[in-house]
Amino acid sequence: MHSAASRLFALLLLAGANASALAHDYKMGDLVIDHPWARPTPSTAKNGAAYFTIRNDGRQSDILLGAKTPLADVVELHNTLNEQGVMKMRKVADGVPIPAGATVTFESGGLHMMLVGLKQPLTDGDRYPVTLMFKNAGEVPIEIEVERKPAGSSPADQTKHHH
Repeated sequence: MHSAASRLFALLLLAGANASALAHDYKMGDLVIDHPWARPTPSTAKNGAAYFTIRNDGRQSDILLGAKTPLADVVELHNTLNEQGVMKMRKVADGVPIPAGATVTFESGGLHMMLVGLKQPLTDGDRYPVTLMFKNAGEVPIEIEVERKPAGSSPADQTKHHH
């Protein structure tokens, strides 16, 4: 009996994990937003960063114009650039192009979404609503999941994010 109960429990855990993984992708028309996430922040942090990928399965390009969330005063799209050996963040002024048939990755050390003026800390395991705003697809509601160390991250990715 113990063995059957253990198998059932494992099966239920696996089913739950699969449902959770599937629920963390978002689709609007030809755009697929995959696994939006952020790192936990200390209670005193004023800003946070969020990461995800956007895949455009269509024939028409789109542009990510910005985002909004009740979690922060402002959401800005940023890119990290290496200028003569110094890493600097720059606000992306005219949005981020999402070419037809392409995938654009928002990641530590590259494109990312800054949550400026956090109204509360980002807590490990929690999810927070964000609305992405596209030129053609319009508003796409997603949730950002807060994770300590996402799959594939390196120790270099665990550095603090400063303005």
